[in-house]
Parts: sequence; C-alpha cells; structure tokens
Amino acid sequence: MLTKTIKTVDLINDFKRVSDFLEANVREWITISRPHNKNMVIMSEQEAARLAKTERNLAYLQKLDESIEDVREHGGYEFDVTTKQFNNTSVRVNI
Repeated sequence: MLTKTIKTVDLINDFKRVSDFLEANVREWITISRPHNKNMVIMSEQEAARLAKTERNLAYLQKLDESIEDVREHGGYEFDVTTKQFNNTSVRVNI
C-alpha cells in the first residue's frame, strides 16, 4: 500500500488528478499535510467501506472472544434447544 502526502494547496489546485489517482488505486489513500501536524486523509469510498467493515468484524471477533472466555470461566453451559428442524425433539447441548 502506497501512501502519498500532498499539501492542501496541491489538493485545491489539482483535485481532478488526486480524484483520478484514488479512483484508479482504490486501496490507497492520500495524506494532506496541514499546519501544526493537523493532517487529514482522503481515500476512496470503497476503501472507507472496507475499513469500516474491518472495524465491524474486529468488534464481532472481540465479542466472540469474550463469550468464549466467559464459557471457560464458568465451566460451560447447558440449555435445551427445541426446533422444528429437529422434529420438535428436545436436544441437550453442553458447551
């Protein structure tokens, strides 16, 4: 992954070139340098969606890890499952 850094004035003067670059390189982003190190990042919509999905997946995996740890701490759980899928048969599940 290549990250380019440009000045704000370059973005203003050459927005089309920057847009074309991001359209052609959807996994890339561009850092816009600003005074006092208050930089910004510009990226394609596809890359923003990919990063958001990654963040959601990470949160889900962390919840799974917490649930697994909870089961380990309490020595497992027992519960009954009755569904039409099992012809209304009660099934005991030990975790």
